[in-house]
This record gives sequence, structure tokens and C-alpha cells, in this order.
Amino acid sequence: MIAAVARVSAPIALAVLVACVWLNQGVGRDDWDAYRDRVSAAPREHVLDFVRAPFAYLYKQASDIQLYYEVAGMILGRPTDAAFVSDARGALPSRFVHDPPPADGRWHAPYEEVFLEYPAAALPFILAPRLVTTSPPEYGLVFGAVMGLFLVGAVIAALGAANTADVDEAGLRKRAWLASGLLLAQGAIAVQRLDATTALWLMLAVYAAVRRKPIAFGAWAGLATASKFVPALMLPAIMAADASFWRSSRPLSRFAAGFGVAFAAGIVPMFVFSGHALADVIAYHSARGLDCESTLGFLLAVWRLVTGTRLPSAIAFGSYNLHGPGAGALAAASEPLSIAALAGLAWVFWRDGQRDQRSGERGPERVACAAFAALVLLWLTGKAFSTQYMTWGIPLVLAIPGRVGVKLAWLLVGAMGLTQLYVCGHHELVVQGRPLGLLNLGARQALLAAAGYLAARNVRGLSKC
Repeated sequence: MIAAVARVSAPIALAVLVACVWLNQGVGRDDWDAYRDRVSAAPREHVLDFVRAPFAYLYKQASDIQLYYEVAGMILGRPTDAAFVSDARGALPSRFVHDPPPADGRWHAPYEEVFLEYPAAALPFILAPRLVTTSPPEYGLVFGAVMGLFLVGAVIAALGAANTADVDEAGLRKRAWLASGLLLAQGAIAVQRLDATTALWLMLAVYAAVRRKPIAFGAWAGLATASKFVPALMLPAIMAADASFWRSSRPLSRFAAGFGVAFAAGIVPMFVFSGHALADVIAYHSARGLDCESTLGFLLAVWRLVTGTRLPSAIAFGSYNLHGPGAGALAAASEPLSIAALAGLAWVFWRDGQRDQRSGERGPERVACAAFAALVLLWLTGKAFSTQYMTWGIPLVLAIPGRVGVKLAWLLVGAMGLTQLYVCGHHELVVQGRPLGLLNLGARQALLAAAGYLAARNVRGLSKC
């Protein structure tokens, strides 16, 4: 992998610049209004700020940055804005609402004294930037730089996976340049959320699966699952794509050992902090409503628009969720739908691999395509499809060799670009279920569906090579 990266050092350097600097240049949320007013009042006196204003807006720090900052402050016993935390999370059952601890400079146990909706694997990345910063904008810059480096690391792992499939130097270089395009298409959200960590763990798991290293595959998959839980649903499809390797019990047992140890390392600290921490986090995400950006949420919003029963989404559990007739039932149905859909995808891949004994010869290509196809299916069937989840796809799509990998990368660029268009341009229209917002969201979903279909078809096609 090191040799492969050395051959594409220039595009990797650009990816570092894009991830850690360009996407990380936005002003803080509270500073944006003052910045805008100052520039608009006297543009000739602030020429450079006037030129930079569109980029400052495009990349301004999201509310999640301040949420991480405030929660970390509560844990560390520092002064915080508890009202902001309450507003950012929206309506919650009383089980998930805690009184803020005193600002006494002491440690306050997460989950027990400070509610945290993330597994313990996220704690180091939330707390570390707070130790060296004193304001949300400073915190955002440090946090964004760290997440940017994580994403570049994931890209490097993706190039290593592609190199395992005998991608030549020109192909690696093309993928390395595409990394910056994908980062730009995803926008600032790529480095303003914890999802960059999941993207790295998931990509390292796929890299290990491509190289048929079951212990490493299990360990990285265990970390990915400990960080977000739902990546576990992708694993059967990834393993089924290389059916010839997983037929014997030895690699399965080695995978299980690696997965168990890594998952435990990410989860056990939760029980140290609180005996009910894991149950609370699982209950929190189980109780979340139907995200307005999910496929089922989109379909329900379209139905309501057509029938004249439109209802705007409301903030609850930290996202804009649909409510009213049908929303609860669809939210409840989405989890079984995701499980069934991904299990069905794994069965199709396994059946094809079992029928063709030569499928193992194309294992690296099949595994990379299967991982991306499973991810897209997870996106399209989940009840929560927040924009930041698409960050996971940046390295995965770059790991796919051949022309199909490049096609899929451009489809993902298009989907991310459409997403950034409504997130930065007219997100309120998506939240309110208005025609333009739904048209934009529907076009994004259609591009993702096309990408998922192409990736799954390629897995099946490779089994017949």
C-alpha cells in the first residue's frame, strides 16, 4: 500500500489540502451573521472578505460542531450552553434529558451524568479537541483537521485495496485525483461530523477483506460497528461476495475473534461509565423518527404533497423527522426493511459465488463492489439518512477497480453535489416537503439507486467471468 501511495503523492497532497484546509475554512455559526453584515455594509472596505463571503457561507461550521463542543465541556466540567444542546437535539423523551452538571472543572461521567447519543468509541474524538480549544470556532478547526486526516487515511486504504486488484499506476492516479472531487462534492459536512472515523474503520475492513485477512477484517469491522452499529448489516454481503474464501470454518472463526475483541474494546467502556449506557444509546436510536431525507420519508412527503396533507418536519432526536399519520409505521418498518434487503443482497451474492468456482479469482473486485452496493442499500432503506452518512462512500467507491469504479465515483459526485445543493441552498424546502425540495431530494435518491444497481450488477457479472 505504501508503494502505491508513493506513486500518487501529488493528488494525495491535494486531498490533504482540500480536506484539512479548504473544507475547514468556514467561520463559526455565531460569527457568520456579523461577518455578513460587516461585508455587506461596506464591501469596498473589506474586499478580501467580500470575495471570500460565498465560501465562508458554503463552509460555515454546522451546529453539530457546537453540540460536540458543549457536550465535551459538560463532561469536562467546563462552562457550557445547555440551552443550545437542548435546542439542537429537539424534542426528546425524559429518559434522554439530563440536567447539566456544574461547571466545577471535574470529570462528569458520560451517559450517567451527561447524556451522549454516541457509542464510547466516539468519545476520544469529541473530547480531545475540547482540551486544546476555548470556543466552538477553534474547536471546529481542530476537529475538522483531524477528521480530514481520517478521510485521507481512508482514501489511502482505498487505493491500497484497488492496487490489490492490479489497478495500474494510471488507474490509481485517476482515483487519487477523484478523491478531492468527492470531498468537494460532499462539502464541509465531510469534516464536521464523526462519520469520518466510521469511513476509515469501514474502509480498512474492506481493505483487509480484499486481501483475505480475516482477523484484520473482523477487527476493523468491529470498530466500525462499535462507532455506528449499522455497518454490521453490510458484513454479510461483503463476505458473500468472496464465497469461496468463507466456505471453511477457519477464516470465519478468525474473523469472529477479531470482530469480538475490537467490538468489545469500543463498547465495554460504556459499562464502565454507566450500567445502562448501551441500552440508552440503542433505545435513543430505536426511538428516532422517520428522517425527511430518507427514502420512505421522501415517498411519504410526496404522497402528502399530492394529497394536500403536507406537514413540515420537526427537530427531534437531533434531526428533522416527519410526524403525523403513517410516519411512525414507516419508521418502524424501515429497520426490518434494511435487514431484509441487505440479507437478500448477501444471499444473491453468495448464490452466484457458489455457482461459479472461479469467482474467487475476481475476489478483490467483487468485495469492493459488494461493499459499496451494500452501503447504498443501507442508505436507501434506513429510517435515518442524514447527509453525513454519505461520507462513508468516499473511500469505498475509490476502492472499486476498473471503469465501473470510475463511473460509480462520478455518480456519487453527482449525488453528493445534489445533496450539497439543497443543504446549502434550500434545505427548508426539503424540511417543509415543498415541490422544489422534493424534486432535488428525489433526483439524489435516483442517482444513488442507479449507483447501487450498477455496483450490485457488477458483482454478479464478475461471478460469471
